[in-house]
Amino acid sequence: MPEVVVRAGRPDDAASIARVHVRAWQAGYAGMLPDDVLAALDVDERRAAWEQRLRDTDEATVLVAERTGEIIGFVACGPSRDEDTAGDAEGEVYALYVDPDGWRHGVGRVLLAAAVERLAARWPVVRLWVLADNARGRRFYEAAGFVPDGSSRAYRRPGVTVDEVRYGHRAGIIRTNRP
Repeated sequence: MPEVVVRAGRPDDAASIARVHVRAWQAGYAGMLPDDVLAALDVDERRAAWEQRLRDTDEATVLVAERTGEIIGFVACGPSRDEDTAGDAEGEVYALYVDPDGWRHGVGRVLLAAAVERLAARWPVVRLWVLADNARGRRFYEAAGFVPDGSSRAYRRPGVTVDEVRYGHRAGIIRTNRP
């Protein structure tokens, strides 16, 4: 299988990132989010949002994973957005998605390792939120060394409210081998 290359995302990557984002949500959250919510996801709407995010010059970072020149996954990360974190002491993985055709091939592990490495240069702790019912996602993060920190919240978007749990990791090199 060709090597995965991780690089910084650019505004012209927005359409590919949006496609991965929608496909990953529709496949990964089936049975966790209502079917009508997943069916209503729109790649063009996501593309516009990603174009804006990729043009912003704040502290957030978007990295993409490419294989043979095609974007197959992405991760967005930056300073923690949680009010209960210790000031400027924590980073956060905001989103990590891989196209379903690329699942179980190490793309997510490579992206997560790249994000944690980038965050660790500034913050000693990295956090992320995952749907409480997302057993696959929770196993993935736990295999990389993340642990639930006891925090939870309700994730709300039109037509759905679901529970999320927060995971934490002391920044540094994460486990990238499968359990």
